[in-house]
Amino acid sequence: MSYSFEKKKKLTKYFKFKRLLACFQVFFACATTLFCCFKQPSTLVIIAISPKYKADTDECPTDSHALHTKYIHNMMQNEFIQEGCLNFRFIPVLFLGASQNVVPGWLQNTRVYRWPQDTEDLLLRLFRVERYIPPPVPAELALIPLVTDLKV
Repeated sequence: MSYSFEKKKKLTKYFKFKRLLACFQVFFACATTLFCCFKQPSTLVIIAISPKYKADTDECPTDSHALHTKYIHNMMQNEFIQEGCLNFRFIPVLFLGASQNVVPGWLQNTRVYRWPQDTEDLLLRLFRVERYIPPPVPAELALIPLVTDLKV
């Protein structure tokens, strides 16, 4: 998960489960874990987007947290470019107070989730479950010729 703190209380209210928040804090406390997980292509990366995130990634970093945010953002952008501008694992999430114009340009063509409105869709994406299951395709497709009596 890539994010930029605006206020700890503001972010905390979005995560209803204290255990989930504790897991995120432990996860970010260890930088080596972050980079090991980031290098695994099967790991999905949630990008929590806010106006502060955009400021941290677009402008010159003013503190160490902004510097780390920009570094992780650049790593994600480089991977996006190396994958031929196809997004396979980055999941942008807009929090309250953020609009579509704060989403980074390279993620504009990606499905952007809004928290908390799109919670169900976000969870389905994280668990890699399709909302709508397509009907099965038969082994052999039957073509039925349509005969019309057209008199010219």
